[in-house]
Amino acid sequence: LKHIMFLSEKLGNIFSTQMSTILYKKILKFSQANSIKIVKEGEVLNYILVDVKNITELINYIYYFISVPILLGALIWYMYYLIGYVFFVSILTFAFVAIVSLIISNYYSYLNKFIVKAKDKRTGLLNEILSSIKLIKIYGWDDEFLDRILNLRDDEIFWYRKMYNNA
Repeated sequence: LKHIMFLSEKLGNIFSTQMSTILYKKILKFSQANSIKIVKEGEVLNYILVDVKNITELINYIYYFISVPILLGALIWYMYYLIGYVFFVSILTFAFVAIVSLIISNYYSYLNKFIVKAKDKRTGLLNEILSSIKLIKIYGWDDEFLDRILNLRDDEIFWYRKMYNNA
């Protein structure tokens, strides 16, 4: 398996140098032949080199595409050989716990969006109040703005309670 990894990395490096050389030559020919500069050669080269790098990394991961299924198959067979059917029960339990954990984390992420929105509203109002505090004090709008802040804070607390009371 190490030999396959070495060969895939070697193949990736060869591919990268060959593609870079071909693309440099193409860009040089294109820039000499084209007197009208619509797109800069540097931008085109940057896009192309990023694509070459991504393809090279894919080639480097060929090792994992080959070795991981083989190793997983050997591991499953060996664990079944050692402990029998209990191994499959433990795998199913692990999968069940992982799925439940994923569902719970998605739920908390969903609720967190509402908490962030409520915080943003309250913070925006506080910034507005702090930037014009003199006018609020002069005109006596303290109670009105305090009510608005408390209402927004109540919304925020509602989402916090919904998130943490259902835990």
